Amino acid sequence: MVGSSQTASLLLAASVALGACSEGDVNNYSPEQVIENALQQTEKASRYYGEATLTLNDTTMHIKEWHDGENRRVEVTGDGEEAISVLADGKMTTYDKKSNSVYTFSMGEDAETLPSPQQTAENMLNIIKDTHEVKLIGEEQVIGRDTYHIQARETKETLFGNQDFWIDKETWVILQAKSQTGDTETTTVYTKFDTKPKMSDDLFTIDIPKDAKVEVIEEEPEETITLAEAQAIYPQLLTVKEEAAARITKLTSAKGEPEITFEYEQAGMSVSIFKDTTTEEDTAIPGDTEVDVLGQKAQYTELGDFKLLNFAKDGLRYSIMPTSEATQQQIIAFANKLES
Repeated sequence: MVGSSQTASLLLAASVALGACSEGDVNNYSPEQVIENALQQTEKASRYYGEATLTLNDTTMHIKEWHDGENRRVEVTGDGEEAISVLADGKMTTYDKKSNSVYTFSMGEDAETLPSPQQTAENMLNIIKDTHEVKLIGEEQVIGRDTYHIQARETKETLFGNQDFWIDKETWVILQAKSQTGDTETTTVYTKFDTKPKMSDDLFTIDIPKDAKVEVIEEEPEETITLAEAQAIYPQLLTVKEEAAARITKLTSAKGEPEITFEYEQAGMSVSIFKDTTTEEDTAIPGDTEVDVLGQKAQYTELGDFKLLNFAKDGLRYSIMPTSEATQQQIIAFANKLES
């Protein structure tokens, strides 16, 4: 069963398939030039209606999306879940039909920088350019439209795995995308795409039932705190005594749970600490390795330049990431210096 928060994550993954690219004759383009043209596109298909199917291993979700250039409406159904999200006038509203719950929050200054499907695809393509071997496989059809099949295979381990994109020859929209990361396989494919849709005036609103539970989410900004203040929040927290943290910050989540981050500049390490409400399955990352830290089981992940040591102790979860070059042994050795 996929929960509503997972539904939102699946929806974000699906948006990769909506990336648009610039127009032009690409018969003589290399794969790199095809992708460069994709990254130059910012306006194509800014107004559209699309229907897509997202398959994540054994889970299948069906997605509908409307975009008028400024506002977005997304509907996700599948595996017993149904959710609607609308971004309009700088406010995001999500209705989870199964739980009859509504979540709303203001995007504030971020409303203008919320990644569009095109930008989401651009971010992925930028990463692929630097970490993958890219090939132009040839021309293939997707939902009856001619596309260029671009294949990208890792040259080193990354969080994004191997990728395939099918880019529409006429509009340069990514009509299909596949990724393989560890044991996780994700496929997103359009079943319908319309760049000249009719949209009603009330499309970017949600008809909320009167008995729905409404929660307004407000996240506090990050603030700098002292060691004493951090210890008052989490008395059992562990720190490195031989080096004073250059900076300690607190970020309170929408649910009121503080996350405290210690920046150790001399050691080149960042340690984030928060209340442990997760399971090993929740924190597992494809390709991670089980190691021992402070007598506890810990997960170490290294994918390309990404390195993370994650473990729980005394009701708190610790996430340690190097801020400079460090080996697995150096990160674990640093973690073993933590003490009360």
